[in-house]
Amino acid sequence: MRVKKRCPKCLSFNLTRFGKDPKTGKQKYRCKDCKYQFIEGKIPSKTRDLNLGICPKCGKKLHLRKRNKNTLQIRCSDRINCRYSFSYVYRDFKRFSEEAENEDFFKIPKYFKYPVSLVFKALKMYFVYKLSLRAIKRELSLVYPKAPSPTTILKWVRNLGYFFSLLSSNKFVEIKNPSKIWLVDDSVIKIKGRKFRLFVVLGYSERVVLAWYLSATGDKEAVKKVLLLALQFNKEKPSCIVSDFAQNIQEAVREVFKDNVLHIRVRLFKKGGCFSNNRLERFFSTIKERFKLRKQPKSFISKLQILIIIALYNLSPHNSIKEAPLRMIAQIKNIPYYVEGVIKCFV
Repeated sequence: MRVKKRCPKCLSFNLTRFGKDPKTGKQKYRCKDCKYQFIEGKIPSKTRDLNLGICPKCGKKLHLRKRNKNTLQIRCSDRINCRYSFSYVYRDFKRFSEEAENEDFFKIPKYFKYPVSLVFKALKMYFVYKLSLRAIKRELSLVYPKAPSPTTILKWVRNLGYFFSLLSSNKFVEIKNPSKIWLVDDSVIKIKGRKFRLFVVLGYSERVVLAWYLSATGDKEAVKKVLLLALQFNKEKPSCIVSDFAQNIQEAVREVFKDNVLHIRVRLFKKGGCFSNNRLERFFSTIKERFKLRKQPKSFISKLQILIIIALYNLSPHNSIKEAPLRMIAQIKNIPYYVEGVIKCFV
């Protein structure tokens, strides 16, 4: 016996045909009672009536604010009195985000089968001149008959992260003049078609990147993570933090510093006044300009590319301050000779 079709929303049998779906070509139906449109066998994209739980603060229902490829943004329905919200990361995206956020993939090789000068030349072609792996092999084959394969060059690119990761810690960097004013903001970066949030803390007068964090979500936990990394690197609390009107940044600053730091919230691209967030927005333009040159970068290559761009940004002299930003607040000492050679090759 054939079962009659029912509306998935109100369970009514009073249906009518309503054309066909332009993408799949399947028959669409429309309920005459609740006016709901659906396709038989397809899970409805609208999740207003789903039971997403109860808000732990006020006890009212939670509803879906936004859905994308990576996460679901869920918040309290009573937005006037309660500002509770959180992000739910999909299970398949969790594995991808953990791979991109892993801190243990930088390893130094035991030895190189090719001369070190050849390795540095290939890496400079990749990061400075933006050539592809096969184009680098063609260029090296003009000088070296047995040029390395593209896979070998890709391994060199991954191993290079070890040298620049040393400059992101306090192992070889001694902070002398800590930064007093911090700029905090985030920007969206796509990796393999997925959206990541890049959080950055920038020194206002020194223009040095104190910390950065690549997160799958843009909640306050990611902001707290980057603030703690900046505090660990700077070794002193700032006197002032400048950011936009994002709610997650305000809550994270309040939880980390307990109202002991002045938090100034400014508009985007504000002109005039004491402080603005324009210097950090200009840094995001620089990093996106270099980052988008790679077509669908892999996860570890993406993080490595961000690490090298930020390290070169801190070590290269700026026209406005006539000095490298990192050397204005710190002194690099006891650095290994091979790391110093890599820096001189790229800066």
